[in-house]
Amino acid sequence: MDENVVIEKMAADHLLKRGVSMEVRAPLFCRWFGKKTVAMTVRSPFLGTLYRVASYYLSTGLEATELKDISHEKALGLMAAHGNAIANAVACAWLNGYWAIKLFTKPVSWYLKWYCTPRDLCAIANMLLLFGGTADFMNTTRSVRLMKMKTMKPRTGQTPQGS
Repeated sequence: MDENVVIEKMAADHLLKRGVSMEVRAPLFCRWFGKKTVAMTVRSPFLGTLYRVASYYLSTGLEATELKDISHEKALGLMAAHGNAIANAVACAWLNGYWAIKLFTKPVSWYLKWYCTPRDLCAIANMLLLFGGTADFMNTTRSVRLMKMKTMKPRTGQTPQGS
């Protein structure tokens, strides 16, 4: 079982390094020149991008346990209530830069909502949330905590020296 988990983790890391692509209908100015679709590739996010994606996801208030056994009506309700936040998270991940996120998140998220299939949008959001780099962040946090615990010893003053 451990071997399967390691293989899945390696596959997800490889996918995020190369990027996960989805085909979206091209904007109007591209269609004038004959290009019907545009490939949008979401690569591994930077730390600042991961903060933004996490803030959009946490603003929904959804938990993974809620989404396992869900009825169709409940899924439609969740999509209506939280679709904007998920589209914003995917747009941030695709833009993946400070100024690009500040300037273009709203237009790209609008475009994704109207020209992307819900299956593709949710697949990329799922990939980002599961394998977006939080494991590396948690490993770093744990190692720093262990280092502090080992180096932080109480100082009780001078120790007597014998001869």
